[in-house]
Amino acid sequence: MSEIYFAQIREDSRIERRLQASYGARRVLTIGSGGCTAFSLLDDALESLVVVDANPAQCALIELKRAALIALEREDYLAFIGERPAVSRLGTYRELEGALSDGARAYWRSHQARIASGINGCGVTDRLYGLVGENLTQLILGTENVELLFACSTMDEQRAFFAEHLDNDRWDTAVRVLFSRWTQSYFYPPLWSARSTESKFGDFYAAQIKDAIVSKPVADNYFLHQLLTGRYLHDRADGTPAYLSDDGYASARRNIDKMQLVNSTVDQCLDTVTGVQAFYLSNIFDWGHPSQHEALAGKARKAASADGAIVLHRSMYGEGQLAPVFGDHLEIRQELSKELTEQERSMLYLEVTVGELV
Repeated sequence: MSEIYFAQIREDSRIERRLQASYGARRVLTIGSGGCTAFSLLDDALESLVVVDANPAQCALIELKRAALIALEREDYLAFIGERPAVSRLGTYRELEGALSDGARAYWRSHQARIASGINGCGVTDRLYGLVGENLTQLILGTENVELLFACSTMDEQRAFFAEHLDNDRWDTAVRVLFSRWTQSYFYPPLWSARSTESKFGDFYAAQIKDAIVSKPVADNYFLHQLLTGRYLHDRADGTPAYLSDDGYASARRNIDKMQLVNSTVDQCLDTVTGVQAFYLSNIFDWGHPSQHEALAGKARKAASADGAIVLHRSMYGEGQLAPVFGDHLEIRQELSKELTEQERSMLYLEVTVGELV
């Protein structure tokens, strides 16, 4: 069976929701992953949402989250996925499994322990982050200092905190080792690190974590908080994926029937859809060969609405990949892309790019 790599999607869905508010796209295609962005996009203005993922295990995860979202009140949902204590997650699962496809039921029947411990932490990446965060917090930073960091109310306070507690060889070495290619080789297949040297991942994360603390407000950065503590910031506005807020949860439940989950490659899915007004493509152009990218871009143009569409892409490598893929068919919104890159809180991407198909 395939593996779940992302129980949660480490992409800041505030960006997609900002684009929705600006462009008013009603027919949207997005990548499935852990489902957080998809559920966070479900609102009353949306007409349809195609959620595509080639990995059957990721689709099984999204199916289970969808079934739980439909059947459970918010607090019960949070308990089921592992964000709150629960009496019996397996008991809850038995009440939900009738709503799942045969493939999803087969997956979860063979992964009962993951349900029991909470599915929001069952992915490979989530287990890696758990290892990293536990070591950074317990052995290097300390729980009290984590609380001090998230109590900072100004950028000057954050920078002073970094200078006092994190601007040292002990912290820097720990981050680089814990996120090194060697460490990640215990979690991911070799293909995932094929473009990286031994130190590249460690260098990348050391720089990203520093930037998150000295350049961006941490008060609502649930990505950083969860890395260090394993928990969202439930008591703060924008401290969780949008669909886990009171209003976001109600909106997702109210509009869940607009969501179509497709277990296929994006390339295959694009052959089956039309009239798409927004393509939210995660970082798919970080992978594969340029010829595959160009073919996919061609299919996206055919699947796009005749009135135009936007394309959003993130990149870990920051190599300006979106423009050459679409060529003259896409007008990159340079200033907006710069703003979105600065807004991204996930510490995973060097570049966020948005363009309009022309």
